[in-house]
Amino acid sequence: VMTTGGTNGGNVYNNIDLYNPVTNNWSSGGVLSTTRQDHMAVLLPTGRQLIVGGRDLGGVQLQSTELVDAFSPSWSNLTASSFSSNRSTSASLPNGRILIAGGTAATTSAALFNSTTNTSTLLGAMLSAHSNHSAVLLGSGRALVAGFTNSEVFDPAGSTFSNNVALPAVRNFGKAAVREDQQVLMVGGNNGTCYASTLLYE
Repeated sequence: VMTTGGTNGGNVYNNIDLYNPVTNNWSSGGVLSTTRQDHMAVLLPTGRQLIVGGRDLGGVQLQSTELVDAFSPSWSNLTASSFSSNRSTSASLPNGRILIAGGTAATTSAALFNSTTNTSTLLGAMLSAHSNHSAVLLGSGRALVAGFTNSEVFDPAGSTFSNNVALPAVRNFGKAAVREDQQVLMVGGNNGTCYASTLLYE
């Protein structure tokens, strides 16, 4: 298990830490090129970890991205992300592509990252702004982006968003998971008050 960056409230870190479940120990894996908090980290098919955006100590949103190699801990800077973001969410799509969508600031921005070429491409605007949301891969190969006020579906075949549906209520930080029947269950979240309820997307 790899963890990167983070904060203790007074400092922002660039640490890379590795957890070994066999020995039950943590060890240092080096450092990122940039200190960052509230960033997105996603495991790529290549085994490397993609680090996107986040915020610095002053709260400024970052547009930088980097790759971290877990097998021989090292990082490499990539070209800037297609948009500045923190707390974006992602969904791993077929053919090694990653959908990067939204952020804390309730943005309609979204991008596709290609793990073969290590480049990102800005997509057309999502149909609704999303913040503190979830994204999951559906059995059809499309991705559901859900949270804040709405849900919508991304189709990688045409790089388009559709099926914009309002949630029953504003829901931040809800967690979505695809069930065996391919329906999507969203659990918890809050809108000032924490929810104990769940939502089901059919």
